[in-house]
Amino acid sequence: MNNNNPLQITPVTGFNAHHSHYAVTKQRHYAALNLQLEHLQVNMAKLEKHVETTAERLRMIENFGIAQGALFMASNRVLGPRESNDL
Repeated sequence: MNNNNPLQITPVTGFNAHHSHYAVTKQRHYAALNLQLEHLQVNMAKLEKHVETTAERLRMIENFGIAQGALFMASNRVLGPRESNDL
């Protein structure tokens, strides 16, 4: 075996092998966490859009309720019980 070759791969043994295994595992965990955070960020952006849409629709429903109430009050005046003087 030629010890002068800088590209020669030496087997990792002992403490270095144990440390290398944990470093690789830690790197995998960080990669998995990073992926989960990306998914969370996408889902939070979708949630924000849904909340904005819901708030906008609630304002529309409020306006619809006000208009509906005004129609009921107006129709009650027109179609409500007549006083005897009106005949």
